[in-house]
Amino acid sequence: MIITGKIIQIMQPQTGTSAKGPWEKQEFIVETDGQYQKKISCVIWKDKIILDHIKIDAHLKISFDIESREYSGKWYTEIKVWKTEIYSNETGGVKTNENSNNSSVDDSNDPF
Repeated sequence: MIITGKIIQIMQPQTGTSAKGPWEKQEFIVETDGQYQKKISCVIWKDKIILDHIKIDAHLKISFDIESREYSGKWYTEIKVWKTEIYSNETGGVKTNENSNNSSVDDSNDPF
């Protein structure tokens, strides 16, 4: 799936250790383009993508997968970003600025 929008907030990175070793992820909020703008919380696992242009007010084209999982009887949903591109809203132009990895995402390191 793909959305375009502007980054409006960047959370503090989260780190931890699982049975497979240490992990780190970065969450950020994107306000989508269009008449009915939505705010979406996205997550990037730091071993999956370069974070150079994840900055406040950056306009990006974001490729992602949606995944839900159960933990202790509750369901949690994540927007897992696997590719970002700098996007010009005026021209619709895209400039790829990082390595993408659209391989299967190993989520066994998730804290829940």
